[in-house]
Amino acid sequence: MDKLSPFFGVHRGSDFNYPKSLVPFFGDRYLYEIAPMMIERYKLVRKEKISVASVNRELALLKCTFNKAIAWNIAKENPVCKVKLFKENNWRTRYLEKEELTRLLQNSSRMLRAIITVAVNTGMRKAELQNLKWRGIDFHRSYIVLHHTKNDEKRFLPMNRAVREILVSVPKNPKSAYLFAGKDGEPFNFRKSFETALKKSGIFNFRFHDLRHTFASQLVMAGVDLNTGRELLGHKTVNMTLRYSHLSRDHKARAVEVLEDKMDTFWTPEPKLEQGENKDVAVSHLELVV
Repeated sequence: MDKLSPFFGVHRGSDFNYPKSLVPFFGDRYLYEIAPMMIERYKLVRKEKISVASVNRELALLKCTFNKAIAWNIAKENPVCKVKLFKENNWRTRYLEKEELTRLLQNSSRMLRAIITVAVNTGMRKAELQNLKWRGIDFHRSYIVLHHTKNDEKRFLPMNRAVREILVSVPKNPKSAYLFAGKDGEPFNFRKSFETALKKSGIFNFRFHDLRHTFASQLVMAGVDLNTGRELLGHKTVNMTLRYSHLSRDHKARAVEVLEDKMDTFWTPEPKLEQGENKDVAVSHLELVV
């Protein structure tokens, strides 16, 4: 009978870190030995160390691994299908106001500034930015082609003036095909530099992925319809886009101020009648004002 560990090798890529935790628990087990109860124990152990969302991602990889074994006629059933995933609370509203974004850009290095600018003007994911290559940039037609996305579907993103100007300024590494490349030619790892820039800017409780929230929120506040936002973000459904479309508090405050200006007459106190003034005349005047 086959053990599970050899199958993890087929998932190298964005999920490469997950086998590091799965292998010690399941790797030396034969496929037939891995039962739903064992997976439930794994869930509880991992929940004490990482977020429930991360646990679910690990279980998703385990499920995919078993599906591969079934496709190769090595396993007969998938025990992960009988295990319920944790309920995730992904409703996160963190995004940058314009003054915060200005501070962040001012405290960023040249390369990081370019990455942030592209992120907030396109809504690209972190992995999409890191894997972006020069061949995906079409300055003539003014759009970016994403060949590798989360949904495994090619996506076309239009470039605005800010993106075009910043990409023209990015130095090209002759050793690399990547747009944002480090000295070794590999995709630029900006995790530490991003954390440093946040700290210098006094911005807390913010992740790089929240730049995507910023992009979506700014789209909505600019009056862009949700379906267009869905296509730009690469979502399958509009419901996914709604999760990112939280309006800023300042924008909401301005909105109700406009409402007050438009409806001011409704709650303006009715003027007192002077002695001898006809009440019907006063009422007619108020209706005309409305």
